[in-house]
Amino acid sequence: MTLITTSLTTSPIMTHPDVLPVILSFADRQTLSRCMQVSWKFFNFASPYLYSNIRLIPNEADAFLYGASFGPIIMEDGSERDLKRELLAMVKVLNIEKHQGCNGFLATACSRWRGLGIEFPSLNVLRVWMGPNMFEGGWFNCPWIPNMSPQKLVMRNVTAISAGNSYTFAPRDLLRKVQKVVVVVPKLRNLSEINQDALRSHRRTSESPIEPGTETVIVFWTEGPDSGWWAEAPLADYDNIIDQLVMCSLAEADRLTICNAGSIYPVVSENGDCVAYVSYQEREGEVAAAVKRKIEQISRRRGELARLGKRLESLRFMSFGEYLGKEDWKGEFDPEEMAPWVLS
Repeated sequence: MTLITTSLTTSPIMTHPDVLPVILSFADRQTLSRCMQVSWKFFNFASPYLYSNIRLIPNEADAFLYGASFGPIIMEDGSERDLKRELLAMVKVLNIEKHQGCNGFLATACSRWRGLGIEFPSLNVLRVWMGPNMFEGGWFNCPWIPNMSPQKLVMRNVTAISAGNSYTFAPRDLLRKVQKVVVVVPKLRNLSEINQDALRSHRRTSESPIEPGTETVIVFWTEGPDSGWWAEAPLADYDNIIDQLVMCSLAEADRLTICNAGSIYPVVSENGDCVAYVSYQEREGEVAAAVKRKIEQISRRRGELARLGKRLESLRFMSFGEYLGKEDWKGEFDPEEMAPWVLS
């Protein structure tokens, strides 16, 4: 409970800490931003609500970040406060959208924010929305975002998990810092040619850049538990999916969780006949068996039997609904987009 003394009375008013956030949720953010100037007490209440989860488009972020490097202001009592820094420190979940045109040159927004030393010291989750082509737009050359240090990294709209090597969906320097990686895959590019060349090689697959113990979660994204996952490529793309998952395992991922494998191509064609799987579990079992079978084949061919047991043990297959029920997904997804899964 919190004690508040109003200007109209000297009697303390008891308020439950959960009451104010509920009240604030009915106000639009623009109004709240203006009201934060009324008093320091309201600033302290409203700012965590406003800034704990924010969205940034780097090239349009000036309104939020401009002046963040300015020095502190002097208060009437002689104390100092750096308000912009305080707000940046309240950000727990940072969403980066439409990141493009960043090539490391000084003229870009990300170079400017990096040069100004703009940081988010309390950042728990960094969520990055990829563009149509995840290898374009300067994402891997960005001087600012890969230098952040979140506990969790969530990559949205990923279209390539492994492209000739494992973990090619994010800069390696960023992957080294996180404790958990969540990869959301609405569709997958067919990279069979480059990946099959890598898998046929007798050379060992490069180890992933993530630290030991870091969990990798790959979600084949569907709109709900009753939806199937369909790539844009023909059904022959199935082997491409298996290959990209196998490469993550060969990179010695300690914990590799694959969600919604049972939703991948729930109806397939065999010898011209259409085959519909009886259940999610049946299809998931088939995908899991295909992944494990290929991991074993490659491990034996490369003489890596000592690593085979750990590779197989690191794999977990579950539905996305199971994941939401068993794992701590706070900050990884917004509650409203989880409604179809939670209510099912």
